Amino acid sequence: MNGVVMELQVAYSVRRYRGLKTPLYGEIKNLERLKPVVLTEVVGKWVLRSSKLKIFSSSSVPWWRFRYRDRHGFFRDVMLKNQIRLVRAYMADSGIRIWPLCEQLNLPLITSFHGLDVSTWPRWPPYLRNLRQLFEKGRIFLVRSNAMRDDVVNLGCPADKVRVLYGGIDTEEFRFRNRSESQNTRLRILMCGRLIEKKGFAYGMKAFARLRKKHTNIELRIVGGGPLRLNLKLLTKILHLGEKVSFSGEKEPKDIPEEMWNAQIFLAPSVTSRSGNKEGIPNVIKEAMATGLPVVSTRHAGIPELVIDGKTGFLVPEKDVNGLADRLGYLIAHPEIWDDLGRQGRKVVEEKFNLFKQVRKLEKIYQGVIDEDFGRLKVSIVIPTHNRKKILAKTLDCLMLQGYPNNQYEIIVVDDGSRDGTKEMVKSKTRPEIVLRYFYQKQRGPHFARNLGIKKARGEIVIFVDSDIFAPPNFILEHVKSHEALGDVVVSGPTVRTGNVDNVFANINRRKTKKLLFDFSGPSLITANLSVKRRFLIRVGGFDEEFIGYGWHDWELGLRLKKLGLKVKRNINALAYHYKRKTNLSDLPSLREKGRQRGRNAVLYYKKHPNLRVKFGIRPQSLIFDRLIGWIDKDFGEMLILRAANKGSRWQLRLLMNWKLLHAYAEGLRDGMRKHKVRLF
Repeated sequence: MNGVVMELQVAYSVRRYRGLKTPLYGEIKNLERLKPVVLTEVVGKWVLRSSKLKIFSSSSVPWWRFRYRDRHGFFRDVMLKNQIRLVRAYMADSGIRIWPLCEQLNLPLITSFHGLDVSTWPRWPPYLRNLRQLFEKGRIFLVRSNAMRDDVVNLGCPADKVRVLYGGIDTEEFRFRNRSESQNTRLRILMCGRLIEKKGFAYGMKAFARLRKKHTNIELRIVGGGPLRLNLKLLTKILHLGEKVSFSGEKEPKDIPEEMWNAQIFLAPSVTSRSGNKEGIPNVIKEAMATGLPVVSTRHAGIPELVIDGKTGFLVPEKDVNGLADRLGYLIAHPEIWDDLGRQGRKVVEEKFNLFKQVRKLEKIYQGVIDEDFGRLKVSIVIPTHNRKKILAKTLDCLMLQGYPNNQYEIIVVDDGSRDGTKEMVKSKTRPEIVLRYFYQKQRGPHFARNLGIKKARGEIVIFVDSDIFAPPNFILEHVKSHEALGDVVVSGPTVRTGNVDNVFANINRRKTKKLLFDFSGPSLITANLSVKRRFLIRVGGFDEEFIGYGWHDWELGLRLKKLGLKVKRNINALAYHYKRKTNLSDLPSLREKGRQRGRNAVLYYKKHPNLRVKFGIRPQSLIFDRLIGWIDKDFGEMLILRAANKGSRWQLRLLMNWKLLHAYAEGLRDGMRKHKVRLF
């Protein structure tokens, strides 16, 4: 393997995917530069399965596991496996549901509005609260009209995040037909759409009723199904329309063009419903105009952006029955203008509402977001830090002098609650040719900081280094070479202690020829110099945040990565220098606390992975040895340490301090055994 193939795939999140029955199908079908994947809870009956389109439904999760976390786990695995680079939520409710997963995977989210989600649902306070959080976290919000754009901005969305992208139709499917050449003795007026309140069909029927006596050759054809079907049939009887009105019921999409070719006038009396529901720009009007039908509609939502009054059709105020009847009557009496209105309407649709043109615009938006987030970045270097401004500055200087293309890696500094001016120092290091990103969190520990770095990383490979690691110029290149040569592995590099800050790399060649006799990194998974592909870190959930303080969280992560089948490969050329100043007696209290934390975490590590290898790895024999040196924590031990320090005997002081730290580690083991109810012997 030569590493992971970075396919540009976009995941469409939609609560119910109905395939041919929605405009979404045409959009997905015509994507050229990106491979779509559909994530849905329910698959409708009009869906055609295809090898080119992957559809993943959470209904495949067994019913006894059909919980929120299982659905998200299912979608997370799908997105990781398919290397998704962007998520598109179809309607705001899908955006609200999928956002936590996008945040976990650090994927950009584009949400599109379509009517209900911007007009009716915001009346419900919980939805509005979630929507405003989505406005804050989402990348781009697509709307179907300028009118809808104003509504979204009024709900609290930043104006610079909103893009108007008109929905398109397939103009080849809805071919133009000259209506002036019709030889039909009867004149058919067509209304088409779901039989719901916002379509305003009742107002259209009332307007038609006012014309039936003057124009005896007209008929009204209603195509569509919906909850108001019985109400509208009852209205037909009340208005005494009889056989003048026909209901065809719901039609398959392929039959709609034929219905339009057989009509002479299209009527779309849309209104705002009592619940506030509004249209975007109805696709059915675009389809009618594409076939050359003159249109009578209302000044509702985005319709005036499609129907130009007097040029491509006629517009009247909402619920204006007299206005609708007047404009219909005018069209019936003047068939000579049908052709001109139809041709102008066709031209508008081809220029602004052509499906293929709109999908190309959409792909540019997708590509721009993907390039911004992923672009050419290959590597993300994650550095947790806490109050180490001076040493961190040297670490950053080394990472900015790499023999690897500057535009292919980023440096992520995660500040774990520093108060020494780290933020200002990092900002002062910013250079236009290198991506340096800074994130702050309240002090929680280095593994929490690394998890934040994983979430924010945009590179394929994540390299972990500590804030006291000095990287030679070939450091990144060696890690990348290992991944490209070995495939899916964890790459570990050696670390060599140094107390030198100024000329760190002066003797690098001599160190290599001696085969790194001073390598203190050990054979385990040590995050001071380690790299792994980000998708595997996401799959295992990152570092376990149940660990508190120092120690063993990196070893525990290593075991979970190995369970995925990843092997740890060591690249001796991916050398790094670990700055360590000489330990003084004043450092003993903080070192003892770290030892206790390490002991407590060791027991938790064994509890999570109870096997002999882990048990021997955490050195439970320290408890036995501690019984022999328990006096080190008494007054006598303190006296010996002070005497060694006063005499200047470095070897005696080092020995006694090591015993002191071993005693602290044993204390931590005992604390952990009591807390987690685990026995090591």
